[in-house]
Amino acid sequence: MSSKGSSKLRLRIIRTIDENSLLDGVKSVLLGFSGGADSAVLFDVLLSLRKKYSFTLYAAHVNHMIRGAESDRDEELVRLVCQKAGVKLFVKRIDVPAIAAENSQSLELAARDARYRFFNECVEENGIDVIATAHNACDNTETLLLNLVRGTSVKGLAGIPYKRKKIIRPLRDCTRDMITEYALRYGVTYVTDSTNLIDDCSRNIIRLKVIPELRRINPSLDTVVLAESKSFSELSSLIDGVQTDRRSNYADMPDYLIRAAVIKECGIVDRELLSRIADALRSRKNLSFTLADGKTLKVSDGEFKLSAADKEVVGKIEYTALLPGKNELDCGSTVFLAYPESFNEIYNYTTTLRLSFDNINSVVSVRSRSEGDRISVRGMTKSVKKEFINKKIPREYRDLIPVICVDGAIAAIPFIGVDDSFYVKNQADASVCLGIDFPFETKSFS
Repeated sequence: MSSKGSSKLRLRIIRTIDENSLLDGVKSVLLGFSGGADSAVLFDVLLSLRKKYSFTLYAAHVNHMIRGAESDRDEELVRLVCQKAGVKLFVKRIDVPAIAAENSQSLELAARDARYRFFNECVEENGIDVIATAHNACDNTETLLLNLVRGTSVKGLAGIPYKRKKIIRPLRDCTRDMITEYALRYGVTYVTDSTNLIDDCSRNIIRLKVIPELRRINPSLDTVVLAESKSFSELSSLIDGVQTDRRSNYADMPDYLIRAAVIKECGIVDRELLSRIADALRSRKNLSFTLADGKTLKVSDGEFKLSAADKEVVGKIEYTALLPGKNELDCGSTVFLAYPESFNEIYNYTTTLRLSFDNINSVVSVRSRSEGDRISVRGMTKSVKKEFINKKIPREYRDLIPVICVDGAIAAIPFIGVDDSFYVKNQADASVCLGIDFPFETKSFS
């Protein structure tokens, strides 16, 4: 048996950590340990890297109570592995099916909410620096394809980020074949989640039906997507760093700044169309361009103006746990989460909401609406779908309006109201206040 130290997967993880500064200044790491092959292998590798990077390893496991005895089996395996390695393990049993039914969520979304809420609790209560998850190159392929199908920006084509806030993904550049080969070669014990083999959600359909066909066309699919997602990540960083103003004159600017400004304002633009727009700006021409999402870009004397689309724009807000302060959502909305000491900072925002709840450790999060979402406002239970229609909110904007949740329960929805369970009349009695800005005009339905 070859040495673990020279294994291809371990060396790839070290390169990912170093190139993306994942462990710089980190003294403690919490691994989200499901017991599956990905997290079991990452656990094994992180054990071997503790001395090299000088960190303490912890693990956290959520028993979602979805698969009965199989879920209990996963928990027991994780307990045994951590006990043998001398790693402190945090475990929580959460009735995800009950939560999903109560909040009209899919099992997948409810489980993810529960996991990350527990991981964040562990980090906060124990002073742990970062959370490591076992997302790999194949997960990255699935995510990029899902983003593409649903509609996305350049950032969505960058796939899964190596690091986001306190979450790091050391396994991001490793394929599933590399992971299973490592597990077999070095005797890493793991379990298989049977729900991963059922095509009952969008990700599993992509995983089980779409990707196998794409791999028939190109067996190196994951490697190709990984390289492309890195390119889009670099482009996204460049675009984020560009200071744009639609009133600016771009005629005399370098070509890369012109293109970055257009992409930042418009999202994905066909390469040929982007060249034509850039040429029109440099030449100070007066032209109009119709974009793929139905929006119109008008160029005049080196300046451009973007007008709203007439047809539906596809986009969704992925689950995001809000941090105190300004939170930029991928859909273009901004949510400012203010605790009492910073309530005065929300008043520059288009929409403001006040919430009251007892648990100061509650997780405030946002997501897009889901089928069956309901909210009780001043004693009346309302269908979110019907209220959006009644408020005459255009269809293309409905998935871009954040549903505010507290510990997974719907607490408030802009333009509809605050749920009775979280309603507070006076700001002085509020637990948190939220200020929200939208990437579209809201006067007609506010």
